[in-house]
Amino acid sequence: MDMDLPKKGTAARPAILVTGASGLVGRHFINSFKQDYYIYGISRSGRKASEIPSHENLRWLRCDIGDGAMVSR
Repeated sequence: MDMDLPKKGTAARPAILVTGASGLVGRHFINSFKQDYYIYGISRSGRKASEIPSHENLRWLRCDIGDGAMVSR
């Protein structure tokens, strides 16, 4: 699993990890907080399929957290 991390030495925003990011609550949470927080969204479906627009503070990881083999990669 590869995720882009904020560059070291930059003014870092607080980071939040959102599981179920493509679900009803996850989508609304991301849209509400993406301006103020660096958000890592984890979902079984992709960001585009979830209709979440790209944003500089959002990094998306497509992963089923119930699949141990996928998580350990």
